[in-house]
Amino acid sequence: CVVLCHSVLAPISGMVLFSDTDSAQYKAACWIMFDDKRRLSAYNFSLVQRYVSAVLYYATNGRNWDDDVQFLDEESECNWKGLNCTESNEVFEIDFMNNNLRGNLISEIGWLRKLQYLDLSHNKLQGTIPRQFGALLE
Repeated sequence: CVVLCHSVLAPISGMVLFSDTDSAQYKAACWIMFDDKRRLSAYNFSLVQRYVSAVLYYATNGRNWDDDVQFLDEESECNWKGLNCTESNEVFEIDFMNNNLRGNLISEIGWLRKLQYLDLSHNKLQGTIPRQFGALLE
């Protein structure tokens, strides 16, 4: 966990979030480390997008989504319903329109550098748009 948490996940979410066992970030990190059957190394670029997707799932009450089929399973995250990827397997689209997402927008989405389309409309999300989303425009 030391390399994974300090080198990969801490820059994305900050270490303080990993001390809160109720946080979506903590739950996503635990899923990555203990339950994700893909067992990606800390140096695999897919690890970041799997982690960000898991944070989104936990932060928006993923167990109660209307359609959570194939989310957080052993398949590539590019095969998860609601995510679409480029030919090089980088997430470029998130479409969870009208899917019963509840909670706050997560800043971690700003780490999906190839993201071009984000549709979270017709859900019960709250809060302000995180400043990290600005990195997606670069």
